[in-house]
Amino acid sequence: MPDVAPPPRPDLPRAPTDDELRAVGLSPAFVKGGGEALKRLILGGALALRQARPADAITLQARAAELCAEMEMPREQVINLQILGGYAIAAGMRDRARDVYSKSGALARKIGLADLEAQSELALGMLEGVNRRPAEAAAHYGAAGKLAEQAKAEPLAIECWRMAGQLALEAKLETSAVDCWKRALRLADPLEPKLAKLTSAPEVARALAAVCRRRGLVAQAQTLEQQSFELEHGPLDQTAAAGTGAGSG
Repeated sequence: MPDVAPPPRPDLPRAPTDDELRAVGLSPAFVKGGGEALKRLILGGALALRQARPADAITLQARAAELCAEMEMPREQVINLQILGGYAIAAGMRDRARDVYSKSGALARKIGLADLEAQSELALGMLEGVNRRPAEAAAHYGAAGKLAEQAKAEPLAIECWRMAGQLALEAKLETSAVDCWKRALRLADPLEPKLAKLTSAPEVARALAAVCRRRGLVAQAQTLEQQSFELEHGPLDQTAAAGTGAGSG
C-alpha cells in the first residue's frame, strides 16, 4: 500500500509565516534550521581554538559571521565578527584582526549599534597599542569613549577615556591626555558613589593630579587627590573631621 501523508490536524496551530516571524524580530532562516547551524559553527570554532587549531577556528567562525549576514541578523553578525577578530589575534594574525574589527565597527555604525561599535574601537585601540602606536591607539580609545557615552555606558566610557589619556601621554600629547581625563571625571561626577568607586575614575584623578604637580599646580593637584580618595572611599564626614581636629588640640 503506498505511503499517504496524514491529513493536517485541525487542533494543531499552523506554522507562522515568514512575515509573522519577522514581525516579532525572528529571522525565518534562523528558525528553520539556521539557528542550529550557527550554533554548530560557533561551538566548532571555540573547540578548534581550544585544541590549538587556530586556522580551523577562524574558518568556522568566519562562516558563522557569514551565516548571520545571510539570515539578515546584523547585530549577531557584528558580535560574531568581533569573536572572529579575537581568534585572529590568538593566531597572531594582527592585520586580519584589524580588518575584521574595522568591518564589525562599520557594520555596527551602519545599523546604529553604538555599544558594539565601541567594542570594535576598543579592539582597534588595543591592536595599535600592541603595535606601539600610542597616538593612533589613543584616537581609537577616544572614539570608543564617545560611543560608550552615546550608549549610556558611563563606566565603559570612563575606562575608554582613561586609556585614551594614558596613551596620549605616552605619545607626548599631554594636553590631549588632560582633556581625556577631564572628560572621564565629568562622567564620574553624577554617578552613584558605589558605582563610581567601581570605575577607573579614582585612577584618572590621580593621573591628572600627577600632571598638575609637574606643572606646578599644587592646589589643583591636591583637589584631585582628594577627589580620588573620595571616589574610592566616599565623601569625608566633615562633622567627624572637625570633631577629630578639635579633639586633637
